[in-house]
Amino acid sequence: MNRWIGILLIISVVINSVTLILLTKGNNTTPTIVSEAPRVQPYDEKMSSNYSAFDIKQLELLEQLGRLNSEVKKIEKLLTDKEKSTPAESSPVDSQKTRSIVENANRVGMESVEQTLLGGSLDQEGVHNLRQVMADMSSEEHHKALQKLIIAINNGDLVLQPGTIL
Repeated sequence: MNRWIGILLIISVVINSVTLILLTKGNNTTPTIVSEAPRVQPYDEKMSSNYSAFDIKQLELLEQLGRLNSEVKKIEKLLTDKEKSTPAESSPVDSQKTRSIVENANRVGMESVEQTLLGGSLDQEGVHNLRQVMADMSSEEHHKALQKLIIAINNGDLVLQPGTIL
């Protein structure tokens, strides 16, 4: 759910940035931050005599950006409402299973790192195997394992074979 909110925020920032760029294009004034995109009149054939094709295209884009911005706000509101209304679905049994799976993945990952360190060298296949094993580890344990590997490489305790890409 947080991933979607992040994506929506990025889209909103892009829309606001493009709007700001279009508004300041050819304008020597300093841009100011506004709470909403300016409202633009829909394209009208009568305007063509007063504006160049570029200006008309800018106005059309601004109108579309305004619609997109309002749609993004509606989606953000729906997502936040849904987050508030959705009860936590994980039961104690589910969280216990998840915890045991992660603990097992952490143990297997650290054992693989230790075996690699005992071997003293690492080739591309070994890197691939480590990535697969470490993918299920918790972020903290994953960080610790990577730290062990990097320290061993820097100290010369673990040698990378020629052509090995981490």
